[in-house]
Amino acid sequence: MKTLAELLDTDNELFERWAKTGRKTFQKKAQKEKLRLTKSDLKDLLRQAQVLADSCVVICMDNFDREKAVQTFWKEVEDRGVFLTHIDYLRASVVALSFQSQRRFARTDFGTSRQRSFGQSWGDTIQGLLGEIAFVRLVSHMTEGRLVPIVSAKKMGLDEALTADVSAVLIDKKRLRKPAVRVSLKSTKLNGRWLDIPYNQVERSDVFVLIKLGTDPDSLLTFLARVSSLMKVLEIYEESKLEPIFEKEQAAAQQARKSLKALARHQHPVLAVVAGWQTKEELQKTFTAFCHNGSSARKKLTVYSGKGSIGTKAERLPKKIEYFPHFEPPCTLEKISFYPIDDFTKTNHSICSIDLLNKDLKELIRKLEGSPISTAAGPSAEQTGGAPHEDA
Repeated sequence: MKTLAELLDTDNELFERWAKTGRKTFQKKAQKEKLRLTKSDLKDLLRQAQVLADSCVVICMDNFDREKAVQTFWKEVEDRGVFLTHIDYLRASVVALSFQSQRRFARTDFGTSRQRSFGQSWGDTIQGLLGEIAFVRLVSHMTEGRLVPIVSAKKMGLDEALTADVSAVLIDKKRLRKPAVRVSLKSTKLNGRWLDIPYNQVERSDVFVLIKLGTDPDSLLTFLARVSSLMKVLEIYEESKLEPIFEKEQAAAQQARKSLKALARHQHPVLAVVAGWQTKEELQKTFTAFCHNGSSARKKLTVYSGKGSIGTKAERLPKKIEYFPHFEPPCTLEKISFYPIDDFTKTNHSICSIDLLNKDLKELIRKLEGSPISTAAGPSAEQTGGAPHEDA
């Protein structure tokens, strides 16, 4: 069991073909989105794509087709990926600031009593909004503007905000109406492997969409440096002509200015990929593990692929879940973990691995328009053969 990123690390020729295909894919997408990419942009986007490849678990068997895995990876990036720029970050940061004065988002981390600082809460909110922007843009591109999801920035309470993210759909650029289903949009890092719906949020929407983002811990700082807001702090400091308190304080200020200039030059497009979606009905079923190390596990069973409700931490025992292919956990197994995060917080969770998400966004678009949709989303057990697919 390896990730696609691990395969690329151990096969230089495969990596070169992967990178060549990636550069072509990014240039093609940039042309469609009327975005000019520099060599530095392409290098950074390939770095982001490697992080995305780290979430793609593959089964390394003798007949495993590495070339097909590469082509599948880039096909999914081409079909379900979009670029986000500093303009999108600007829009998301302003809307996120407005939410901080509302009771729209909890200031505690899900499943813990730890309070998030304003900076962390603001940054996390920006992440979520960037995911929403990516979803809106992708659906708009796919329908050539015929259908545009509308995500509201209006003032609302936490309960209302958790109900659904898509508040309306714009049809043919003139008709605005409520969507036929409640759609919740969830964002995660590019290497995220699980759609995670905590608490009772699974009751509040009909469909849950997972969007992956190529942001990193420096993304917010890079954006703030790009728009000169951090430089303004330095300017105020220099204008104040303060008597130094710290040793070499002036030298520190000069170093800060150099660091900010360097950060401002590193603003690259962010790769966003809509990983797929899953229905409430599928997420509410008893959790089924489709790929696991059951046959070799001794004390801890690791799940690589699965979907459904795992309950609270106290309920997550190997014998409490279902398995495909048929597997009866021995009495020696004491704990269940989920690759690669080990475990979720102690509260109730409904989860789905990315390989079992429904990739057909056209079906989701039909649902937004009011057409019927099948409740069984994602690959079946027969399709998976008990193993996860290569996915983006």
